[in-house]
Amino acid sequence: MKIKELILNGIHHFIVLWKKYKISAWLFSLLFVYACQYYFFDFNSLGNRSMISFVLFALCMMIYCKEEKKTCKEKKIPFLFAFFFSVSLAIGNILITHNRYDLSILFLDDKGKYPHILFHVLVMIVGFTKMFETLFGMALEKLKAIDITHQKMWKLYESKYFFFIIWLLLFLSWLPALLAYYPGILGYDAGSKLGQAEEGFRSYTTFQPPLHTYIWHLCTVLGRLIHVDELVVYGIIQMFFLSFALAKMIQFFIKKQCHNLFVLGAILFFAFNPVIAIFSIVMVKDVYFSVFFVLFVLELIELIENMPQFFKKKKHFMRFCLMAVLMCMIRNNEIYAYILFAFIALVCLKKHFRKLLPLLIMPIVLYAGIRLWLYPKLGIYQEGMREALSVPIQQISFVVHQKGSEISKEDQEHIGRFLNYYSAAKEYHPRWADPMKDTFVSGYFEENKKEFLTIWLQLFFKYPSEYFSAFLSLNMPYWYIDANTVGDYARPYIEDNLFEYVEYNHPRDSKWPALLEKYHKVATFEAFEGKPLVYHLFSITTPFWLMMVTISVLCYKGNAQKVLIVLPALTLWFTHMAGPVSNFRYIFPMIVLYPIFVFLMLEGKRNEEESG
Repeated sequence: MKIKELILNGIHHFIVLWKKYKISAWLFSLLFVYACQYYFFDFNSLGNRSMISFVLFALCMMIYCKEEKKTCKEKKIPFLFAFFFSVSLAIGNILITHNRYDLSILFLDDKGKYPHILFHVLVMIVGFTKMFETLFGMALEKLKAIDITHQKMWKLYESKYFFFIIWLLLFLSWLPALLAYYPGILGYDAGSKLGQAEEGFRSYTTFQPPLHTYIWHLCTVLGRLIHVDELVVYGIIQMFFLSFALAKMIQFFIKKQCHNLFVLGAILFFAFNPVIAIFSIVMVKDVYFSVFFVLFVLELIELIENMPQFFKKKKHFMRFCLMAVLMCMIRNNEIYAYILFAFIALVCLKKHFRKLLPLLIMPIVLYAGIRLWLYPKLGIYQEGMREALSVPIQQISFVVHQKGSEISKEDQEHIGRFLNYYSAAKEYHPRWADPMKDTFVSGYFEENKKEFLTIWLQLFFKYPSEYFSAFLSLNMPYWYIDANTVGDYARPYIEDNLFEYVEYNHPRDSKWPALLEKYHKVATFEAFEGKPLVYHLFSITTPFWLMMVTISVLCYKGNAQKVLIVLPALTLWFTHMAGPVSNFRYIFPMIVLYPIFVFLMLEGKRNEEESG
């Protein structure tokens, strides 16, 4: 009993001292400083950059000592976000700093070659998690009390013509980009579209969405009819539709009676954002996809917030299905994103299962009919699954690249039937799947899918670390906030070239050369380099973490059902993670949703019961 009492008294005194002298604050402050030294300054010793360390330590102590006590339930959401964000920072830092694409360095003991890497990673995770949890928790408390809806509107916003004013304003605000880049911008994959548009449906393939190819075809016909360059016609029509979709978003904010400054900020973001201006004229499918995507999300908000009224009007059902089908037709990977979204929505809203099932399933049925019946009728060639297999191809290639000498001759033969084994050993690129994907034998795969799955699984169980590393490394800019937006990621930030093709060989004839030079600096990301806040606003990584913040805020404010509004963008992001390369244009649809994400974070709970 005496020993037990001594132990209990010792624990009691330890807790008293811990609280009295705020030992936890000292400990977590020290860990955060240590983590920052390693992450930002290529850690050598705690004495390195002592003044910065001292200031950081003092600031941490101030923050932790002023931290208010919270329940475990209140801490859960800030902790989860902070933990996953910290893990992404630590893992991303290791991949970039030490080996660039192999996580095995966390566990290697190669005679001091990688000393204490795992220890440093754990310190970064713990140190960053506690600080981000504290700061994010404080921010969430502030956001919880905010509601920007149901405000008194300016008379201009209430005008019945304001939608058309905004539509025209956005359209006109992007005209300088068209003049600067005159006659326009061709994407790098435009070549196949140009030839197919000239030859007709029977030359179309599903590798490039037939709908987008046909849009270009219509522009060429119209351009020749009115004697205007077809690329100019394409740019003007695309600007027309994109400005319409974004004006509808502004109209939605006004309908919600959002704060006047918020509405004004959204207008300015769309009208004077150079990235949006450039993309408004680029001939890539992602812009038209963004049009349908924005309109789909607006219909989804109507569904979530006013479900009884939504099903009373057939026009909502028809618009929802139409936008969903058009999204799938304009981007091949969207059908996977939509199916995942529909499944999660049905699970989360199971009490409305009967009403939602026809609505969510109908676009899948319609798209399947188009893909399986209409395309063959038109003679459109169906591409294989090579694009969808980018990650498995990259994983196998990485194993060959790293462990080629360990792979048995039998497995080498199996791998060689699907892709070029020797190219994988020498030409593997950690950030770009195309070099290996281009060697993939689609014909053999279509007849031997089981064999491919078998060899992929066999290598997975032998080399799980390499598989995980290959997956994370391939599209690092989508999840690691300090990854290079350009550089060794195969594609530039925005491709603003006028590529020369046989079908279209018109030279650039800029009507505003000085502005073209400024826009080109944006397209190369040069305009944003060295400007931390601006850099991250336009980073490829930002959409994902903004979605994570939005989801966290919604859950914290008790608006968890509205997470479904963010879900289509998040499932789209997941499909991009399985793609062949990180490309800014792929996340452009999420960029134009920034005002929606901010709106969701700043909206109150007023409409939650109406959706019920």
